[in-house]
Amino acid sequence: MARMYPVAIQGNALRITLGLACFIIIVAGMKAAASLIVPFLLAIFIAIICAPAINWLTGKGAPLWLAMTLVVVGIGLFGALIVSIVGTSIQDFSKSLP
Repeated sequence: MARMYPVAIQGNALRITLGLACFIIIVAGMKAAASLIVPFLLAIFIAIICAPAINWLTGKGAPLWLAMTLVVVGIGLFGALIVSIVGTSIQDFSKSLP
């Protein structure tokens, strides 16, 4: 006679199997939608990083539009500085190659 497992063990096995299947489907979906998810997550990251500066400027009495403009300009200047430093480093490195 076949041994029947208790319902609790079958339920746990089913729950684990369904959980793993859901996880695999979600990961596959995220991999397929990576071209959309990565910019979205980057935008959220930048917004979280910029929020304290905007809140500080508006707390000092600056209008919201001015605070946002100053933060965006600051990010642009910071990015230009990084690009300039990296560009100079690459140029110096390429000159030092034999």
